[in-house]
Amino acid sequence: MKEIDKSRAEVYNLSTFKPEQCGIASWTEDKINYSHGIDPSFRNRVIAVNGFRNKNEYSDFVDFCIDRDNLSDYRTAAKFINNNPNAKVVGIQHEFGIFGGKEINGKRTGDYLLEFINHLKKPIVTTCHTALDAPINEKEISIFNERKKVLKEILYKSDKVIAISNTAKEILIKYGIKPDKIEVILHGTHKFNELPKHSKKILGLEKKFVMSMVGLVRQKRGIEYVIKSLPPVIEKYPNFLFVISGKTHPKEFIGDKEPYRNFLKSEVSKLKLENNVLFVNRYLPLNSLLRYIQASDLCITPYTDPRQTSSGVLSYSIGLGKPVISTPFNYAKELLSDGKGVILPDFNNPDSMSKAILNLLNNPEKIQSIKEKIAPLKEDMLWENVAKKYIKIEKSLIS
Repeated sequence: MKEIDKSRAEVYNLSTFKPEQCGIASWTEDKINYSHGIDPSFRNRVIAVNGFRNKNEYSDFVDFCIDRDNLSDYRTAAKFINNNPNAKVVGIQHEFGIFGGKEINGKRTGDYLLEFINHLKKPIVTTCHTALDAPINEKEISIFNERKKVLKEILYKSDKVIAISNTAKEILIKYGIKPDKIEVILHGTHKFNELPKHSKKILGLEKKFVMSMVGLVRQKRGIEYVIKSLPPVIEKYPNFLFVISGKTHPKEFIGDKEPYRNFLKSEVSKLKLENNVLFVNRYLPLNSLLRYIQASDLCITPYTDPRQTSSGVLSYSIGLGKPVISTPFNYAKELLSDGKGVILPDFNNPDSMSKAILNLLNNPEKIQSIKEKIAPLKEDMLWENVAKKYIKIEKSLIS
């Protein structure tokens, strides 16, 4: 058999992609950029999944576009890759809702992805950005069961599976996936060489003690509970500022109205917190997002779904060495264990949040202790190291 020239090998990433404003698109762009920085000869290309864009709206990484709701596009994309002799591996970025298919209560199962997989003749590495162990309520049982069924088939047909956390790996093992098929690679994080005091100065926050939350604004992130937690904090620390940076998530719009953001603003007004809560209502490119985190003294992830097994915001905060207060969702419990952060005892509880914030403000040595404990984790999560792990797995599948 003729030996394959690995120097000409390409890996195709099936994913959303910039200019889409979503976490998976950003993650895939980072994965590509850092992979090319490590091994530019091992080229990363993109099959972009979208609902409305044309190919000419994307960067030159994108070779093919799939209309999310057009089943035949998935089959055509597989044939496109099959016919490319340099395409050796396909990396599927899996998140519920990205792919088209059957809908239950307005949520997609993503079964159209199977049309792509069933026609593909290349090895597959599937990264599970979400792994759910149970429905959150009775209304969710039907969609959970259907999604689980689809995801199990996707993972069975994948040559390698990447879990974003050890918790996610345990869930996937319960799905029936063999443990030796699953690798754990944590969410990548970035270096940001700007000093915190400089970031604060650039943003006009230098006289404030800043607690931040970055990313798209949506209900399941529990922002209202943080706002309700602030009066006792402000009473003792009047220079405290809660910064909410990011535009409203597309799913939170009703026409051109933003009811959730307006609700948050009304809560701020009702509690007379206008001088202590700052809304930055715009989409933040990576550099700006990192600057707001870097300017923070604390970060908070008050998410409401206990099943969440990944969080780019939590990862980025740890990557910049910031102490994090978090509700006890799965990913936070794993990353912030053993004193690497503050894990709240419950969800949606402003009193718990007030106590946690005040405990750190009253005891600055605890903030320093957290920073010291997350230092080794920061190194492991740097995108340079994460990308190396992906390259090693992708190359191992080239025969």
